[in-house]
Amino acid sequence: MARLLFQELKTASMIQRGLLPPAPHGVGGYTFAGVNRPCRAVSGDYYDFVVRPNGKVYFVIADVSGKGVTAGLMMAGLQAAFRIFSKSDPPPAELVGMLNTALKENLPQSKFVTLFLGRLDTASGVVEYANAGHAPPLWIRRDGVVELVETDVLLGVVTRADFRDQRLELVPGDALVLFTDGISEAENPEGEELTSMRFAPRLAKLHRSTAEHVANDLEDAVLAHMGDAPLADDVTIVVVSRNA
Repeated sequence: MARLLFQELKTASMIQRGLLPPAPHGVGGYTFAGVNRPCRAVSGDYYDFVVRPNGKVYFVIADVSGKGVTAGLMMAGLQAAFRIFSKSDPPPAELVGMLNTALKENLPQSKFVTLFLGRLDTASGVVEYANAGHAPPLWIRRDGVVELVETDVLLGVVTRADFRDQRLELVPGDALVLFTDGISEAENPEGEELTSMRFAPRLAKLHRSTAEHVANDLEDAVLAHMGDAPLADDVTIVVVSRNA
């Protein structure tokens, strides 16, 4: 029985890894990165990219409460809904509302999801976004790092919720860094959390860097902070960078 369970978890892990897409390539003027390190065989974290025919790029990061197989199943359902709903090109807040309605119908009462969803206009650099209780992203600018702290209600808590469309503009050299709380709450052997304000000064030096460079540097910062401590939570990073 234990061997069968191990094999099923291994298969579930392989399927889930296949659901997380490679970052888009060939989008003129921009680079993208997505990183996921599960703390168990199956992750409750999620990220995705969808490049639309009109040149806009949807990107999303989410964290399902809890860990393991149950969270992984919820993550798979979230991905399916995001892929379907994004085909009609809705504004981010409307799309988040649609995801909330779909999740509320299927999530167990004790579960919820934090999520940040953006839509990049590659022609202008404008990012429209909505935040449903997710860890505040960091915007790397020439004059420093800005934390995007404004947020709305978590997904799956109430059936009808209002979400706000917000906007920012990436100018050449800027990057938007999204992450789950497995990053900001990563602890070192002494039990001290990393926190976004600890690694923000490090990111501030990466203005004009590619998305892959920023993601790799942030992942290195997490691993260095943790030392020999094991992962206590899933670690996920998404970066959208406008070329200098």
